Amino acid sequence: MSKHLCSYCKTVIGKKLLSKNSPAPDELVSLINALTRKDNEGYCQTCLPTIIKKEEENTRRAISEIIDAIPVITIHTPQSWNYEILGIVTGQSTTGTGIFSDIESSISDFFGGQSVTYNAKIAEGETRCFSQLRAKASALGGNAVIATDIDYSELGTSTGMIMVCASGTAIKLMNIEILGEEKTRRIHRVQKMVNYLNKINSDGAEVIGKIDSFIYNCVSGY
Repeated sequence: MSKHLCSYCKTVIGKKLLSKNSPAPDELVSLINALTRKDNEGYCQTCLPTIIKKEEENTRRAISEIIDAIPVITIHTPQSWNYEILGIVTGQSTTGTGIFSDIESSISDFFGGQSVTYNAKIAEGETRCFSQLRAKASALGGNAVIATDIDYSELGTSTGMIMVCASGTAIKLMNIEILGEEKTRRIHRVQKMVNYLNKINSDGAEVIGKIDSFIYNCVSGY
């Protein structure tokens, strides 16, 4: 690949520091390569924020695909679990039911059945809440949530909104192998990706700060 091409957008890198697609300083190229675990020759400054954002999005997506391996249970003191308490975690979800859901619910109630639409909405809210509990526990360095409680409420009589709230205690399970080999492997994978996401956020902020500083210094020199 020509050294005059941006390794990300493949456009020609400008020769002037403040031109369109101006070259990123070698220091920032090294930071981006270390962050993305690549060994590219160069980037234009325009692409650096995009690279960081894309890397963050991909990591968050990968985490979301396996984070359900983290247990969320209602038991307060699980038998044979050896753990450290990290703190309380909460999750909230508000879902609109809509007029058609209200009509279907009324018909279901009239015939003594269950409202499939309402049940689906509530289940969706529960899933979102549990995902939040898992994500917040992971952010604390945890790998499980115990003593989970979940509540439901309707926001007013005419809003058509259902609120689902969940809370629990984030813990770090020491004898994680008790969960089984497959789940243990996936939880370790989640923890590694969460650590990587934190690195993206910290190193990404450093890159953006250095870009701003670099541009400012260049402008001040004119």
